[in-house]
Amino acid sequence: MGEVATCIGTAGLAALPFSKVTKLKTIFNALGGITRTVDMTYTNYKYHRALLNSVKNSLSKAIKDVVDKEKLASEANDLLKEIFGVTATVGACKPVIDDLFD
Repeated sequence: MGEVATCIGTAGLAALPFSKVTKLKTIFNALGGITRTVDMTYTNYKYHRALLNSVKNSLSKAIKDVVDKEKLASEANDLLKEIFGVTATVGACKPVIDDLFD
């Protein structure tokens, strides 16, 4: 799972402006780091996919679950959706996390 965190972190952060990177760093720290954030999001994502939600809907719900659980501001939800939803990230990470795209 560390490869997934690296993949998403690298690809997603490269596509974001510096001001958002700084805010994301604060969010990831509040959530216990990027690896823990990805692990929590992936666990919730798998749950929502098992309920037959679409990939996009499952990812959106998974992020909302993590943000709500940690009682973060709605800005955190928007920024996490942006980083996980960046097209470049999906393209770059697809080989690493192919099972997400089944």
